[in-house]
Amino acid sequence: MPTKKTSIFATIITVLAVVFGSFVVRVGHAVFDKPANVDELLVQVSNEVNKKLPMMAADNLSRLDGVYAAPNKAMIYKYTLLGVSSTDVDKGKFVSVARQKAVDFYKTSPSMSRLRALSVTLRHQYFDQNGLFIIEVAVGPNDL
Repeated sequence: MPTKKTSIFATIITVLAVVFGSFVVRVGHAVFDKPANVDELLVQVSNEVNKKLPMMAADNLSRLDGVYAAPNKAMIYKYTLLGVSSTDVDKGKFVSVARQKAVDFYKTSPSMSRLRALSVTLRHQYFDQNGLFIIEVAVGPNDL
């Protein structure tokens, strides 16, 4: 039987799939077809995605609270893990699992192709139920 901690790791996959899938679908390929300035494009994309947030994961254990454009072709995804305290999380294991899943998704998902082509780095920041920072996992062109 899965534990709550195992469910959190499964939640990461669910949230990543939902967010990245909707990221490209909701904004549309037209925006990505004319990237005069990638950082400006990411601001537009984050504004569009944020209109749909916050978004709960199917398991109701995590929530995507916001997506933010950052300098140097980066996007920040801010997640809250509900019912979890930062002291309850094995940060080393969490980083290991989350990073591997995020890298695999970034490298292989067709919905990531435009972001890979633009050399965008994705930074996933996880916070506990009280808003305390847990970890950050970054994936980008150096992971290809």
